Amino acid sequence: MGFNERVIAQRQKMSLSQSDVADALGYTPQGVSRFKVSGSSLPISVLPYLANTLHCSIDFLFGEETPRPDTPYSQSI
Repeated sequence: MGFNERVIAQRQKMSLSQSDVADALGYTPQGVSRFKVSGSSLPISVLPYLANTLHCSIDFLFGEETPRPDTPYSQSI
């Protein structure tokens, strides 16, 4: 499972819409979709916020098998 598939699966697991994720990251839904569809790169500075929104680690998004427990990213540092 690749990065995009993990983001989608985790978003669905958290019952979040693409709009919910876009709002949390400060993007429009179309902006988030652009990253998926066109293969545009997501700015690396957004990754911690994405992981926090999806209640998982950055490692999980990039292929680690187990999502982390439900603790906010900022508290796990």
